[in-house]
Amino acid sequence: NWTATKAHWKAGGKVTKAIGFDADEPQRAEKDYTCSKYDYWHPLLEWEWGREDCKEAISRAGLSQPGKSSCFFCPNAKPAEIREMNAIYPELIQRAIRIEKNAELTAIKGLGRGHYAWSQVIATDDMFPYPGQEMPCECHDG
Repeated sequence: NWTATKAHWKAGGKVTKAIGFDADEPQRAEKDYTCSKYDYWHPLLEWEWGREDCKEAISRAGLSQPGKSSCFFCPNAKPAEIREMNAIYPELIQRAIRIEKNAELTAIKGLGRGHYAWSQVIATDDMFPYPGQEMPCECHDG
C-alpha cells in the first residue's frame, strides 16, 4: 500500500523483493516466482551464506538470534513447537485450529502434515503420545 510502490507499478516498474533462503537450502529458490510486480533476489544464496554464516553475521552485529521463521500455521511445525506456541501465542494457535476445523479434510487429519490435527496436540497431555508420534519403548524387564 506504499504510495511510491503503487506509482512505480502503475508506471510499469517492478519492486525487488529480497528472500532469505540460505545456501543450505538452495532448492527452495528453484520455484518459479515470476510475477508482474516483483523481481526476486536471494542474497544469501548469492553470497553463499548458510545458516551458520547468518548466525555469525547476526552475532557480529550485536543482535539477538531470531527464532524460527515460519507461518503460524506451518504444517512442518513439530508438536513441541505447537505446544510452545500455544504457551506463548495462544491466539495464533486458536486461529490455526480454526483454519484446521474449517478445512474440508478428506485425506488428511489436520495441519500436522496430515498425520495429526493440531487440536489433538493441544488437547493431549504431554504424558501421552499424540497421533502420529513415534514413541520409543522404554520398558525395562530387570
